[in-house]
This record gives sequence, structure tokens and C-alpha cells, in this order.
Amino acid sequence: MHRTLRHLIALGLAASLPLAAQAVDPTAVAKDRAEAVYDAKKAATEHRYDVSKEECKTLSGHAREVCMQDAKSVRTAEKADAKADLTAAKARAEAAGERNEAEYKAAKERCEGLSGKAEDACIGEAKLRHRQ
Repeated sequence: MHRTLRHLIALGLAASLPLAAQAVDPTAVAKDRAEAVYDAKKAATEHRYDVSKEECKTLSGHAREVCMQDAKSVRTAEKADAKADLTAAKARAEAAGERNEAEYKAAKERCEGLSGKAEDACIGEAKLRHRQ
């Protein structure tokens, strides 16, 4: 009974290794998420700008010009903030990827002091832990 259970566990682990090898790159996911947030912020900014323009149409003369300039100013500032957030998020994702790669190399180097199955297990664990 125990032997069968061990075989089933081993088969389950063996079956999961290809899935781990096909794991999604967390850096790419973070960058994609940052771009999606950026796109959403841009769309919200444009919507608020359109609403502000409609409100400005109720005014006339200099008040209308000031209102339109204020709306444009807010739109420009919000777009700049969204772009800065995107740049920062991409930089953080890149740094996390580089940190992960460095930690993986260090873990792999530690494994080289071992031999045989212990080394293979150590390298396998490092790959899983660092999604290599």
C-alpha cells in the first residue's frame, strides 16, 4: 500500500515538472499588468477630459477658455503621472527579474558542491524556486 502511494506521489511530481518548466515569466506578467493599468488610467483620463469639455461648453468667453485650459492641464498631468507609474512598474519588474536570476545562479553554484542525486535534486529545487 505504501509503495503504491509513493509511486503515485512520484508520478504526480514527475507530471508537474513539465508544467513548472512552462511557468509564465513573472517579469513579463508584471510588465503586462503595468501596461494594462496604464491603458486603464489613460482611458479614464480621456473620459474625465471629455466630461470636462462638455462642462466647459456651458460657459462662454474667457471663462470657457480658462475651463478648457484647465481640463487640458489636468489631462496632461494625469497622462504624465500614468506614464511615470508605468515606467516605474516596468523598472521594478525588471529589477525583480534580475534579482531572481542572480539568486538562481547563486543557488546553482551552491549545488555544485554536491554530487550525484543530491546535486540533481538541489538544481531541480533551485529551478523550481526561481522558475527557471
